[in-house]
Parts: sequence; structure tokens; C-alpha cells
Amino acid sequence: MIARPSPLDRYKSFFEQYSVRLSASQYNQIHRYLDELLQWNKAFNLTGLYSMDEVIRHLLLDSLICAANLPKSGMLLDVGSGAGFPAIPVKIYSPGLHMYLLEPNRKKANFLKHMKRVLSLRGLEVSRHRLEERQVSNGGMYDVITARGVMGPADLLRVAGRLLRDRGVVALFLGKDTNKIMSVFEGRAKEAGLRLRQQLEYTLPGLKTSRTLCFFERVGKRLLTS
Repeated sequence: MIARPSPLDRYKSFFEQYSVRLSASQYNQIHRYLDELLQWNKAFNLTGLYSMDEVIRHLLLDSLICAANLPKSGMLLDVGSGAGFPAIPVKIYSPGLHMYLLEPNRKKANFLKHMKRVLSLRGLEVSRHRLEERQVSNGGMYDVITARGVMGPADLLRVAGRLLRDRGVVALFLGKDTNKIMSVFEGRAKEAGLRLRQQLEYTLPGLKTSRTLCFFERVGKRLLTS
């Protein structure tokens, strides 16, 4: 039987450019995840994207860039997980991370639990609690925090300052023209006891606008009082 070409094959040079290294089994897991997502999307509208290529270009690629630049172990909190970006690709990429996915929407949370079963993702928990409930009892316990499109970057930095362990990392997915307002983000980060560790700028294949992915690291006590 001739193997079916992978829709990810066309992005191999992109993966190499950003040091994204996937094994054959990880490719298979990603394919299964995307297939399941598109099937569920027909009934439940989990994302506003309905083709494999759109999901790959708009959601998967920079989720994998994020994964390649995060710790490979520790405890990760993903806020507002939605259809699973970046959380599911990050878990596939770094199975050693123990992950808590917060998603209050019942249909989306059910999809995430379904993917946990289908992909046999150990060390992944899905909770329908909101972030406000999680941070009451879990301050300073996470090594990584991710969120995508569910809260403003400044608010996420403020929350991360309370929830991250020392040297813990928060990943911010930012849009175009980020350099014009980076000083604002860095100021908010400093107030929360964070500092910029890494800034990646990239343009996704087939898209004209650039994007920025920033990683802020917790450095202990807050540097400024609020």
C-alpha cells in the first residue's frame, strides 16, 4: 500500500528553520488530532477554521514553535484551551510535561477529554474551572503557563507573576507590530516579577502578516510594587 502524503510534509523546511523536531509517532498523533478536530468541528464549531491547511497554518505551526522553546518537563497550565491550541501540540511534542487544561465551555472540554483518550495522553487533566478559581489555591506551582486569544497579554503577565514558580515561563502569542508596544509589555512584566527571556518573530507560510512569540521568565520577588 502506498502511504498517503502527509499535509505536514510541505512544512518540513519551516520546522527545520525553527528547530521543531518531530518523530514519526508524533507526526501520526498530530494527524489523528487534526482529523478528529475537523470531524468534531462539523457539529460543534470548535474553531472558525474548517480545512486542514487552515488549521495547520493558523493554529498548529506556531503552537509547535512554542513547544520547541518550552521546558520538556514540569507542570504546565493552559488557560482557555478551546480546541487544544497550543496545549495538545505541546503535549505531543513534550510528553514529559504534566498539563492542566482550563476550558469552561462544556463542548470544548469534552473534545479535549476525547483527545486525551484517543491519543493516550498521560499526565493531562482537563478542568471546566475558570482561571479565577484555579489561582486561589494553586499560587506559585506552575513551571509553564500558556494561553491563546483568551485574555490580554498584560493581564496574562499579571496572573503569571502569581502562578509561576521561580524560573517558570509564560508564553505570549502576539500579533503584528509588536515592537512598537514591547516596552509596555516589559514594564508590565517587571511589575509582575517577570523578565523577557526570548522573543521570536516569524511569518507563517502563506500568510503575509508577521507574528511574535515572547517568553517571559519569573525571577522571584516582584521588582516593582503595584
